[in-house]
Amino acid sequence: MRKAVAVMAAGVLAAGLVPASAEAAPRVKVVAKGLDNPRGLVVGRDGTVYVAESGDAGSRCAGTGEARMCLGRTGAVTAIKNGRKKRLHTGLPSLGLRNSSASGPQDLAFDSRGRLRLLLGGMSRAELKKFGPGARRLGTVVSLPGRKVLADLAAFEAKKNPDGTPPAMDGLNSNPQSFVINRDGSMVVADGGANDVLHISRKGRVRLLALLPPQCAKLPEGFPADQAPPPGDCAEGEVPAESVPTSVVRGPDGAYYVGELTGFPFAAGSARIWRVTESGRSKVVATGFTNIIDLAFDRRGNLLVLEISHKGMMSGSTQGALIRLSKGGKKTVLLGGRLVGPTGLAVTRDGRYAYISNAGVPGQEGGGKPHRGQVLRYRL
Repeated sequence: MRKAVAVMAAGVLAAGLVPASAEAAPRVKVVAKGLDNPRGLVVGRDGTVYVAESGDAGSRCAGTGEARMCLGRTGAVTAIKNGRKKRLHTGLPSLGLRNSSASGPQDLAFDSRGRLRLLLGGMSRAELKKFGPGARRLGTVVSLPGRKVLADLAAFEAKKNPDGTPPAMDGLNSNPQSFVINRDGSMVVADGGANDVLHISRKGRVRLLALLPPQCAKLPEGFPADQAPPPGDCAEGEVPAESVPTSVVRGPDGAYYVGELTGFPFAAGSARIWRVTESGRSKVVATGFTNIIDLAFDRRGNLLVLEISHKGMMSGSTQGALIRLSKGGKKTVLLGGRLVGPTGLAVTRDGRYAYISNAGVPGQEGGGKPHRGQVLRYRL
C-alpha cells in the first residue's frame, strides 16, 4: 500500500446494510489464541485449519524513531484441529515494527495436488535492500516445506512498476496480500503495495493481469494540507486514494473477485469489489464497503466480505465486520462486535463454518502486546 488509496465510484450494486440476528453467542467460538499477527487461512480436506502468522519482526533493525524497522524469523504457519494448535513451519521471515504490524507469511493455499504454498508479504524495495539476503524471500510465493521460491513478485514490481509511481513517492513497493491457485497450477495474486492483480504461470512467470486505479477522496476535516499527498487530478480538498487490493477469490463464474482496503484517507464506504476475468478485463461490481481485508464465497454463491475496520481506519475504531453480499446485491452484517482488527477469512468445504483471523495486528487486542491473535469459528 502506498500513501494514498484508490477507488472510482462506478455504477454498481449499492444496498443498505441490514443488521442480522446472526450474532448470537453460540455462533462464534474461539478455536485458537496466542497467535502472532495471524493473517490468511485455508481449510484442509480433513478440516484442519492452517493460518499464516506474520510474526513479530526481529532484532536486526535499521532506521530510527517511528521508521525503525526490524527483521527476524518469527513468522510461522500453524495448524489448528480439535481445539489444539501446532506450529508446523517456523523461522519464516518477518519484517516490521516490534509489537506492531509486520510483513511475513501473509496467505496460504493448497494446489490441486495437495501441496501447500505460502505467500510472503513485502515492503518497498528501499526497505528490503536495507536488510540484504535476509529479506530476499519477502514478496514471493514459496513452497512448503521446502521453501523454494516459486515466483518473485517483488522483483517483478522492481522491474516493471506497472502503476508508474515514482520511487521517491514510495514506488517499487510490492506487498502481496492474497492469492488463489488454479487447477492448472497457475496463480493469481492481489498485490496491495503495487495496486495490481498479477498472474503467475505454472513455471513461475509473473505478468500483469489488471491494474486497479485510484479514486479521489475528500481529506478528513482538519487534516493539515501540507501533510497530504499531492492532489493530482482531484478537486480542491481531495487527494488520490489508492486501490490497495488486499483480497482475491475465484468466483462460481470462474472470474476473480478482488477487494480493496483503499489507502489514505481510508474513507468509510469507499472500498470496492472488482470482477477480473482471465483475460484481465476488470470492472467494479460492488461498492460501499470500508477497508476490505478478505473475501470468500459461501456454498450458495453469496460473497462474504471481511472488513478490518467497519468505520474506517482513521476513525479510531478497531471494530471489524463480516458482511454477506447476496447475489441480488443485499448486504447483511453477520458479525461485528466480536471482530477486532480481523485479517483473514476462509469457509469450510461444506459451507457450514467460516474461520476468521481476529486481532491480527498487535495493539488492537491485549494492550499492545504481541501474541494475542485469535482464530474464530463462525457458524454460517
